[in-house]
Amino acid sequence: MANLVTRSAKENSSSSGLSSTLRGARVVIATRHGKANAVRPAFDRFLQAKIQTVRADTDSLGTFTGEIPRRLSPLASAVEKCRMAHQATGARYCLGSEGSFGPHPHMPFLPANHEILAFTDFVFGYTVFEQVLVFETNFAAATVTSLEELRQFAQKAKFPSHALVLRSTAAEPQITIVKGIVSWESLKAHFTRIQKKSATGQVAVETDMRAHKNPTRMHAIAQ
Repeated sequence: MANLVTRSAKENSSSSGLSSTLRGARVVIATRHGKANAVRPAFDRFLQAKIQTVRADTDSLGTFTGEIPRRLSPLASAVEKCRMAHQATGARYCLGSEGSFGPHPHMPFLPANHEILAFTDFVFGYTVFEQVLVFETNFAAATVTSLEELRQFAQKAKFPSHALVLRSTAAEPQITIVKGIVSWESLKAHFTRIQKKSATGQVAVETDMRAHKNPTRMHAIAQ
């Protein structure tokens, strides 16, 4: 693994020693979820660096919905995504982003979003990472048995500007997962279909935490 250099997200990027070597450079980010849109403004403003996306198989490192378990820590995953970007393009400068969600470490009754952005220079072999922990997240999950319960959850979760995921419960013999739901018609249709197959009438609903389906998370990555 590359040497890690920790910096506070509050430091001004323009004062970094990186600025002279990065000015006008190509920086590649490995993402399937549009994260280049979040990081591009800062790289353009401070460094005039050009952000390029490569669609690497970042889902192989784990998915929020759990069908592919996460095997690395969030920081190690971000660094691994840098390696994926370099492997795919040969670029010197690469970015990797990883987010995680759960109870805030100091106020566990509140959900929090922890975002890590790793930057690797593959010529000099170092990695710089920034991280931010924010309360602004719609992260939530529930089990519902009616369209009214589903509607109440959806409203609190900022739907439909933020996508939802529906799935059958763990008690069902065959698990069904539908991601990226962004319309009421689709939400109702998938709920009805999954509920009909449920012996208990229960359907699991959760927020879709992939960045391209969650504007609140995209804002945290931009920070």
